Amino acid sequence: IKNSISYGLAIENGAVPTLSGNTYENNATVPISLARAESVSAIDDTSVFINNGDDRIHVPYRYQNVQPTDITMASPGIPYYFIFNFNTKSGSVFTINPGAELQFNTGFGFTANGKLVAEGTAENPIIFTSATEFPWSFLSFPDDADGGSILNHCIIENGGDQVGIYSTQLMTIEASDLTVENCTFRHSAGDGIFLSN
Repeated sequence: IKNSISYGLAIENGAVPTLSGNTYENNATVPISLARAESVSAIDDTSVFINNGDDRIHVPYRYQNVQPTDITMASPGIPYYFIFNFNTKSGSVFTINPGAELQFNTGFGFTANGKLVAEGTAENPIIFTSATEFPWSFLSFPDDADGGSILNHCIIENGGDQVGIYSTQLMTIEASDLTVENCTFRHSAGDGIFLSN
């Protein structure tokens, strides 16, 4: 899929097609455009991305379905770019595979209302970082979030965007049923972890 004057592939309406072993090359903007969050599960880890205008996968903040939908995020070898705040749905499971990199626009972050399973490895950690030279916001687990979330071998960095005259932190934890182990918190504009409630 190559030489488009715009993006290579557009996935609409929350569709989850089976993608595997494709090459996305020399497309003017992004290799794959997702219109709804559910389509994240369509991204595979066997395709190749070469010299596209922006070799990242843009993740929308909107869902197609009202009902919770489980989502699995592969590690495609290029980052995912979150342009706005992203909120998972209560009653759903959002799984991130080892090696995935999540980049966030300045001032925006990720709120896990549903169960978040982010289990990397020592060799292939999961990375939460900024998409720009300025910090993103933070990873948040609200007090009414679903239980059982786990972060293992994750790197959370370059966040803690300033709010007014105050800096924030890389991660906010209000929920007790959460496991964090073997993770690195670094280069925050504020604190590493903020524990509330």
